[in-house]
Amino acid sequence: MIQAVYNNTLEGLLVILAGVCSGAPLPDRIRRGVAPGGGQGDLFGEAAPEAPCPDRGWEIAGELFELSVNGYTHFIHGWMSELPLEAELVRFAARIIAQGRRSGGAQTTAGRRAADRALVGWGEPGHETVLAASRKVAREIDRMRGLLRFAPNAQGVYTARCAPDYGILPGLAGHFTRRFGPDPWAVIDEKRSLCLSGFPGREPLLLSVSAEAVASPDPWEALWRIYHQSIAIESRANSRLQRQWMPARYWRYLSEMRAGGPEPLPTT
Repeated sequence: MIQAVYNNTLEGLLVILAGVCSGAPLPDRIRRGVAPGGGQGDLFGEAAPEAPCPDRGWEIAGELFELSVNGYTHFIHGWMSELPLEAELVRFAARIIAQGRRSGGAQTTAGRRAADRALVGWGEPGHETVLAASRKVAREIDRMRGLLRFAPNAQGVYTARCAPDYGILPGLAGHFTRRFGPDPWAVIDEKRSLCLSGFPGREPLLLSVSAEAVASPDPWEALWRIYHQSIAIESRANSRLQRQWMPARYWRYLSEMRAGGPEPLPTT
């Protein structure tokens, strides 16, 4: 059994993928951890070739993107799911790259078509598992685009808080950069103590935040509660439909739901 160890980062997983695409054996298992000395160390055991540098990992990510945008998206979303799918993800991406290379590479139409055909993956081990994880992450990203509630903080930065099921903050960067334009914004993931922030003229940044920042109250919340209470039409309340589009696990971050959300459904 071939086992690889990586440092729990996307860059580390890409290093392993680059090694596989350069001829290293495909790992049966990839576990999270740091090799002795703090580096990647000997990723594939004594018989493995020298591990590629991180730049080579990003090069292979670029090749995957050029061969198949959909394949690249599924790989990234699978990683963001935080599920223990590292070996399946590497196998998934390596198969797409190999198919594309055999048909001429990313610079040819035949190569790109072959890479996209590899997404079908009938009977390939772990293929459907990767696609299922990717779809879950895509749904969570789509939900957060609509369910995040922003309010300006003391510095004028429009800030929203959440605790998503998956590590989806990077998937929100493009949407909210376009949405806020010249205004600064930030999304705080309280579950992971991370903050995705965007400021005019700069690329969005993903940083760790302190427990104090995570716990900061929203001074605008009381105003939102009054607003939603004033516009609510009691006769049109539909508790079941509300739960369908806004699951209860999100209510903590929805001021209109905290304002007196739907009555509990009867139990049977």
